[in-house]
Amino acid sequence: MTDLAEKTRVTGMKWTIIIWFSMAFSAQAAELTENKKAIIDELIIMTGAAEIARTMTGQFEDIMLRTMAQQYPQLSEAAKQAIVDETADAVKENMIENEWFNHMQYDLYSKYFTESELSEMLAFYKTATGRKATKVLPQLMQESMIVGGAKAQALAPVILERVQNRLHREGLLQLGSAP
Repeated sequence: MTDLAEKTRVTGMKWTIIIWFSMAFSAQAAELTENKKAIIDELIIMTGAAEIARTMTGQFEDIMLRTMAQQYPQLSEAAKQAIVDETADAVKENMIENEWFNHMQYDLYSKYFTESELSEMLAFYKTATGRKATKVLPQLMQESMIVGGAKAQALAPVILERVQNRLHREGLLQLGSAP
């Protein structure tokens, strides 16, 4: 192959890649229309998804307080309040004010739902049952996690015994090598 033919082939490949990426990104950008974005904004409000950011702030505050209290056991109340304030400000600046949270929601909703499906969801959440679901589902999920976690804790020794027995039976674990 001549140098000119090789350069032409490489240039053609580069343009193919550039065009492919351009089409892929423009198709992705086209998925989030202003109408779809408005529907998602309304869903965020109606479903209480905006509360997630506030919940995350509280969780960050708790984690930071525990971490700092372990490192500095004699923290004053003023120091604890400063930790809470700075944590809340950092979350607000990095997740809410820069609209990271909303953009994350746009990306996720767009990934899994069409505009038509989002409209149907919105219509559902405007019904009495939908409004009830937004109030009850978070508690239902929390309770199911607690019950599921308790079951998992109770099941862990059973699973461990079964696994160890099989490993011993098949000679994959030597007797007495278990802790």
